[in-house]
Amino acid sequence: PELRLVVVELRKDLAAALHREFKTAEVHAAPAAAVLRGLTGLPAATALVSSLPFRSLPRALKQDTVISILDFLRAGHGRFMLQFTYYPGVPFHVPDGFRWRKVAFVALNLPPAAVWALEPDAGPSHRSARDA
Repeated sequence: PELRLVVVELRKDLAAALHREFKTAEVHAAPAAAVLRGLTGLPAATALVSSLPFRSLPRALKQDTVISILDFLRAGHGRFMLQFTYYPGVPFHVPDGFRWRKVAFVALNLPPAAVWALEPDAGPSHRSARDA
């Protein structure tokens, strides 16, 4: 089946380069939170793949991004996020109802990196992350 690839890059020059490289991708030069809130027509089971530098984001941008990610994951059964990070711990703290799981460690990467999966805990949860 054909997959929809949505790419988000805040810097316009890098977004343009990504658009040239991935011609069939939907490339957005905007904050991730704004893009996530505007996505429609996605299947319930959708993967979100990120390498956002959560540890170095300004506090307000980080908070807005995290809230939008949690709301996005809650919106469809089977949604999850994969986060690539150099930080040794979880990428960011999550409220009850979500869990991080380390799925890979890439020792040969310089610096070494980890891949974390974030998913809602089993069971229905319809609260917005803003309510958490």
